[in-house]
Amino acid sequence: MKKMKKMRIFLGIFFVFSLMLLSSCSTEQSKQNSGNVKVYRIGSVVPLTGEGAVYGIPVQRVEQKAVADLNEKWASKNMKLEVVYEDGKCNGRDALTASQNLVNLQGVKIIIGGTCSSETLGMAPFTEENKVLLFSTLSSSPDVSNAGDFVFRNYPSDVAQVEAMVSFIKSKGYKNIAILSENTDYVQALRKGYNDQLPKQGVKIVADEVVSPNAKDVKTELSKIKSAKPDAVLLLPQTIPTGAVFAKQYFESGIKAQVLGNEVFGLPELVRENSQIVEGAYSPSAVFDKEKDPEFLEFTKQTDCQLGFYCATTYDGVFIIGELIEKCGENTECIKGQLYSLKDWQGKFSGSTTFDKNGDVKGQFQINQVVQGQIVKVS
Repeated sequence: MKKMKKMRIFLGIFFVFSLMLLSSCSTEQSKQNSGNVKVYRIGSVVPLTGEGAVYGIPVQRVEQKAVADLNEKWASKNMKLEVVYEDGKCNGRDALTASQNLVNLQGVKIIIGGTCSSETLGMAPFTEENKVLLFSTLSSSPDVSNAGDFVFRNYPSDVAQVEAMVSFIKSKGYKNIAILSENTDYVQALRKGYNDQLPKQGVKIVADEVVSPNAKDVKTELSKIKSAKPDAVLLLPQTIPTGAVFAKQYFESGIKAQVLGNEVFGLPELVRENSQIVEGAYSPSAVFDKEKDPEFLEFTKQTDCQLGFYCATTYDGVFIIGELIEKCGENTECIKGQLYSLKDWQGKFSGSTTFDKNGDVKGQFQINQVVQGQIVKVS
């Protein structure tokens, strides 16, 4: 009798557990198929920790806003987009691991990212081999142009930024330039561009100092730059925190040369937090029509994205991917073909988008100056 009683108890527990399991599976299935909604899952690799998080966290908020808006649009089509996030930490090694997790564990075939050029370049060989579409909304290193046939970006290459700044430097009559740069893929591509182009314009590079990623002390390098007596100094950081270190220690160094920066020096967040020490600095920024548009300003307020054009390309990038998923599903060969043939696609904030044979877009840069804490266009 005791054995029978134990058996009944066991069968009862098993029955209840089975019902719970079936209920759970049924609930999950209903989540996936309620109203016959087709769910598409893509990945996103952004720096969520470390110095690069100053980009990654706002980018994540913008992506989530774009996904919410896209899903609202898709509701009548019984479609839904979901994004799985991985931390790329603004370097190639961690970004590669992130992409492998997304593809091998999550089964995604489309990845938005990276944010930092090092992330995109670190992922590209793996995603290319596996025919995973890699779509960056921020990476600007020229090396991304040749990273693979499945690699696209809707942010312009640094080639355009360097051209704009070299032209400006020539127009201002600076003859002796010093460079302080951070050792990252994005920054070193800029440095190489300036080393190639400035001498062709009769400008001498009198000092060229490179510091480690996320450097907190650049006084030694600035001392060497001061001794070189340049007319102007190009400060080239990867992130806003490093940009603040460069600017603060430059200000303290007593160097009297004109400060020139990369686009980091023209980001509203850096200027807002360091307005006095970046006063008068010149820097390039991508030209886009919606920069002062009330709707764009409200959008950046809602998402707390103070990254200028980065916010615009990120939002519109999600919609580019969304529209092509509508046409191709998760067929990345189809999406790749559609991207190469995309002409004058009109984004909500970033303007017209057309991809060339390298998966790049054209870009136009203007030169800004910080004047009384405000970013003012000068050319």
